[in-house]
Amino acid sequence: MITPDTIPVLRLSDTNGKDFLRGLLLTGRCIPFIGAGFTAGDSSLRGTVPGGSQFLSMMRKAINATVTANKPSPESLEYYTFQQVADEYFREPIVPLDKIKTTLRDSFTGVSIASEAKKAFLRWEWEYFYTLNIDDAIERELGAIKVLPFTEFAQHKTTQFVYKLHGDAADAITAGTAEAMRLVFGSADYVASLIKNRALISTLTNDLAERHLIFVGCSLTDELDILFALSNAKTKGGPLPSTNRVYVTANEPLDYESRKKLRQYGITNILVVDYADFYAFVASVGSPASALNSPLDPYRYDARKPPNQSPEIFLKYLLQIAWNTHQDSTELAITRDGIRQASQLLSEPMAVLWGRRFSGRTTLLFAILAHHSNRKRFFVPTSAATSDRVLNAILRTKDALIAVDAGAVSYRQLQLIVRKLDQIQENNTTVVISTNRAWLSALGPLLAESAFEVKDKMSQLESKQINAKLEPFGLSKSWRSSVQHLENIFSLSESPVVSSLLNQKSRLTQNISRLHEKWSISEVGKLEFSVLFYLGTRQRIYSRYFREFATDAGLSHISSTHFADFAQQWEPFIELEDSDPSSRRAERSMQVMVANASAWIHYSIQKLSLRLGAKEAASQIVRTFEVMNKIEDKAFELLLFDNLNAIYAEGLSDLRASVIREVYERLAPLLSGDPDYWLQRAKSFYYLSNQIHDLIVGVEYCEKSIVKKGAKTSTNAKLTKSNLLGKICKLKRNVEDSDIISAVGAYVEAIESRADNPLYIDELLRKSKTGKSYMSLVCRLASRRATLLPHKHEIELIQSYISGRF
Repeated sequence: MITPDTIPVLRLSDTNGKDFLRGLLLTGRCIPFIGAGFTAGDSSLRGTVPGGSQFLSMMRKAINATVTANKPSPESLEYYTFQQVADEYFREPIVPLDKIKTTLRDSFTGVSIASEAKKAFLRWEWEYFYTLNIDDAIERELGAIKVLPFTEFAQHKTTQFVYKLHGDAADAITAGTAEAMRLVFGSADYVASLIKNRALISTLTNDLAERHLIFVGCSLTDELDILFALSNAKTKGGPLPSTNRVYVTANEPLDYESRKKLRQYGITNILVVDYADFYAFVASVGSPASALNSPLDPYRYDARKPPNQSPEIFLKYLLQIAWNTHQDSTELAITRDGIRQASQLLSEPMAVLWGRRFSGRTTLLFAILAHHSNRKRFFVPTSAATSDRVLNAILRTKDALIAVDAGAVSYRQLQLIVRKLDQIQENNTTVVISTNRAWLSALGPLLAESAFEVKDKMSQLESKQINAKLEPFGLSKSWRSSVQHLENIFSLSESPVVSSLLNQKSRLTQNISRLHEKWSISEVGKLEFSVLFYLGTRQRIYSRYFREFATDAGLSHISSTHFADFAQQWEPFIELEDSDPSSRRAERSMQVMVANASAWIHYSIQKLSLRLGAKEAASQIVRTFEVMNKIEDKAFELLLFDNLNAIYAEGLSDLRASVIREVYERLAPLLSGDPDYWLQRAKSFYYLSNQIHDLIVGVEYCEKSIVKKGAKTSTNAKLTKSNLLGKICKLKRNVEDSDIISAVGAYVEAIESRADNPLYIDELLRKSKTGKSYMSLVCRLASRRATLLPHKHEIELIQSYISGRF
């Protein structure tokens, strides 16, 4: 989706989830935001605390039971939202005030929390709480002071506060009238809160910008005050990059509506937990102020060798199957060629490693740490959500080697480290940062120039090391040098040997499958298809071209805002970079999306084409060409048969032939005067059909391509024509002399025009020697027929070319 689901999902049951939550808590900047789910079911004065849906039913029941003519019917009331029902219950003269107060007193006062884990959670060193609950559980448990809506207040550092955004039941039952109840449940209450409740909303706005908020037991449904505060925070420049808004839930929200809602509330992380484990885990984390001697202590690097592991662990690491990406891989990884060169940078206060996703940046960080045991060592992972306290500890720590993985610090924090390099140098500390190309600009020209690039392709020596590790599994020379890592991972993942050994899919396969499942056949989905198709043929797409596609699809409203979102959604297969200066001028684009692995992009195009169907997929490819043809001189390269054939693999033969043929048929009205078009269409018949009629049509298309103006196109067309005629000779049961004479003449013509495009013609020679061409076949057929002696000279010329004597 172009409105992507980009909220990271972590699980407390996993190491990453624990590291993330622990790191966040130890920043000392976390504030819990507690919803109705926290106390639902706990005992109250005369009953139990109702959850949100239960209280909604109670209000409906009370309205229905009240005898009055002026009220909603039971049928219509069933369709009212919570806010609408609350308006009728609290603000309309339907339910008697005494009955409302009785319900509030019985259900929301005198609340006792039964769970010891919840109590321990509340007693953790929180500065204060936000809650949407009107019950008195938290203040009773902690002896905290409650802050109510529409009330001015002064906060004291020595006293814990509970900010009750929706009001307080004990306070409400003292009100003389319904209007005097300081509760925020109905639509009118929210409007009044936004206007009059400025002190409380101002506090929340500031915390959204400066604190990490942890939403516990919250449904986040129609909470206008939170949305308003979030809007105010954005108006002031937006939340700081280091702040998080974590949504804690027992079940991962999977549907579009739930995910969209969380994005609207600015949720940055989803943490899936067992609530009892969550409360206990928080309680087990030490105090941010006193538990640790240094905020860096949780990130100490320990180079102890892991316990005995299964023989398949290398494959799991290599293919990212059930592998923690922040786990030390030193014992498994090969030695990269650049380790020595990268280590030479450690004499400076900062060393920078940059590269694309899956280039091996993190592995190289671990290798550097493992090779330098003479210093205190720290590894700050991406999931650390580095706080200012951790950042300050990095700047203060002496005699240390601190590796900071990509994404662990914000752009602003990286700039601060650069400004404090003198201080780091005085401390005899080296900070090794891994980052992407886009963030090199934060370093300044000198550091950016000295930064070490971690290649996303292995050298021959590196590939040899990997293949030596793969051979015991029966995988011989499976890792190819000078091929992107993600490409190699794709081909290895498809190996039957790997499937039988591991019986698991790479998390990359799982990630891309989720993207395919979320994709829909819509204008937005078709726009995504165009972007992927363009990336699959060109490897990169500039922001200006993305805008053109979006505008053509009638989606101009997302043409600027979602370029980066799309790249983030498709990481690591696609990566966002800043355009280099020359491209910035030539393409008039500040940013560019780059394909990290064509194989994964092609795989996605295939899967989405199956969903679209051949005709619709072809239609979208032609539409992509039409858009680019208006602004790009070489747009036709998108339609080259070799490009289309590379995307639609032979394993999808039905789709492959039908899509490619449909593309060229739809292009006829647009490109009938272009010789290159007819050449590509002829090539499609040559490669995709074994029908004699199709091959004859292909020969006719080649004739349309042989023109005086285009020497290169004509030469290629002559070769394609000769191959088509050779294939006819191969497929025909009864080959006539005229068939052979036509093929011989065509081959001679192609060979004689070799000078116009020698590389293309010599590719024919290579295939002839390996038996893949029909040239040798035609010569053999001709040499057996006495009737073709008059063509002996031409046949000998072809044979000389095949043997390399030409």
